[in-house]
Amino acid sequence: MLEQGKYWGIPQSGVTGVLETTKATPFIDVTFGVTHMSVSNEWGPLAGIERTARWFMSEKAWPYTEKRLKACGFTGNFEAIGFAGEAAEKGIALMCEHEKSQDGSKTYERWDLADWTGAREVHAPDKDVLRKLNARWKAGQATSAAPSGPPPGPPQSSQAPGGMDLDADGQPLFDDTGTVGGGADIPF
Repeated sequence: MLEQGKYWGIPQSGVTGVLETTKATPFIDVTFGVTHMSVSNEWGPLAGIERTARWFMSEKAWPYTEKRLKACGFTGNFEAIGFAGEAAEKGIALMCEHEKSQDGSKTYERWDLADWTGAREVHAPDKDVLRKLNARWKAGQATSAAPSGPPPGPPQSSQAPGGMDLDADGQPLFDDTGTVGGGADIPF
């Protein structure tokens, strides 16, 4: 298993399939020849490593998968999958992440394009959205009880571990002879 992180790979082949579920979701598996790994922002060479990214092609996923395929130089034929252009010749940045199985017993690699622009764009909310959020917050605060303060800390003892008496500052008490705890022998 490769480490999580950023890699460089060349799209080599692809295969389409359909999940055997009630929705029968179509997908494409794109296999990359992984040629380099990013270590401290420097590319270190790798050899003989192939990894596959799976992208779904449901109605909702299609816009993102389409952008990924374009970034890889997909030639547009799902019956004879091929890649051309800069990504097919020079490669493209990939990201490897580790994911646990549903029962947590296994760890899998999940591959995708790194730094690609297919993700949903984020922008500042407009004033109407902010007004609604502020109203929701205020309404929730009016009906909820105010916190009673922080939870109490651990109980303070007037004795140190081992039964020594402590002064108000938490320091061991000394008797008239200058010994701790009334001159009792302390075993070592």
